[in-house]
Amino acid sequence: MPNYPITVIGNLTDNPDCKTVSTGSPKTSIRIAAHRSVRDPNADSGWRDTDHLFLTGEMWGQLALNAAESLRKGMSVIASGRLVVQEWESDDKEGEKKRNQRMLFKIERIGLDLNRYVVASRRTDEIEHNVDGLQAPARPTLATTTTFTQNTPREPALAGVGAGRSGGSEESTEEGGR
Repeated sequence: MPNYPITVIGNLTDNPDCKTVSTGSPKTSIRIAAHRSVRDPNADSGWRDTDHLFLTGEMWGQLALNAAESLRKGMSVIASGRLVVQEWESDDKEGEKKRNQRMLFKIERIGLDLNRYVVASRRTDEIEHNVDGLQAPARPTLATTTTFTQNTPREPALAGVGAGRSGGSEESTEEGGR
């Protein structure tokens, strides 16, 4: 079956489901709901949702572990990967062979939609990863490592985030005298 590269922007319909398969590899499954908004003067908001799409996606390895630790139901995500069709045969109630198909989104990259979130992050070191078993890094509580804020007005404290990269940090003042 051919693979189709796609990017989907939508909301998680449930918390990620992370399991370890028989080979010892972690696999996380998610469900993403997406839609298109069109102008509708008759709607209260002036917009109407149409073309609803629900996709089941799966991730493997370190991405699966990181997604299970970081994502929660309702979060707006951007996911990219390949759309594949899986086919198999099974016996129906009368004992006859039945062909089955399902569409699956094999996710290669996923992140939060930063139009809706302000995010703090923590990089996982390669040394912490056991490549053979793909063990997750030590899991501090989510509240101490990642902060999610949705649809809140920006406050002055957030305006300085990332200032060190734009040349406005104290180090650049001391070194370059800017």
